[in-house]
Amino acid sequence: MKNTTTPFLLIVLVLCGLGGELRAQEVESPPPKWEVGVDLLRFFDRDRYGDIQFSTYSFIARRKLSENRALRIRPLFGLGTNINPPLPGANQPHLLILSLDLGHEWQRRYGKFVHYYGADLAGRYQYRDATIGLGTSGSAPNYTYEKDVYWRAGVGLFTGGKYFLTNRISLSLESTVNLHLGGLKLEAGSANPRQAVTSTHSWGFTLDFNTLSAFYLSYYF
Repeated sequence: MKNTTTPFLLIVLVLCGLGGELRAQEVESPPPKWEVGVDLLRFFDRDRYGDIQFSTYSFIARRKLSENRALRIRPLFGLGTNINPPLPGANQPHLLILSLDLGHEWQRRYGKFVHYYGADLAGRYQYRDATIGLGTSGSAPNYTYEKDVYWRAGVGLFTGGKYFLTNRISLSLESTVNLHLGGLKLEAGSANPRQAVTSTHSWGFTLDFNTLSAFYLSYYF
């Protein structure tokens, strides 16, 4: 009968060695550099703009530059319609919102908790177009239209806290202070026939503070 003890021991030693090497690779693997997240706050908070009810959807992506620094980008978009048209047959107002923030942040980690802070360059574009029924002239309703375009650009400071549920998933809360320069172009007139009656332009600075501006659920890879 052949001795099988030596080959068996060799196989066990090889498997143990491979297992140890794989565990070492797992421990020594670099931390994730990318983060993508969705702002859960937007799913629970519906906004209003005049008679228009709308929802916005915001996302975030981060790319780590070092242990304590990262670049970030935050796109946002929103769509809205009139929930109560003033007159049957009137076109419902439409609202479009587009926003993009680019920023840099610093991070400090304490176990599963991370405190971060930094600054964003922010831009926003908002467009609304509506045909509104005001009354009747004989048997035909009278309509007017309103159209406005709003834009703003500025800087924002932010700070937040992040808690890691696992190595790949985290929840974070964020507060912001923003200073913007914005402009508004408003036009109104007759819709039948379409003819402008008034057109106004305005611009100015705004400063706002938001104690809870975002609630992110993020994944890391």
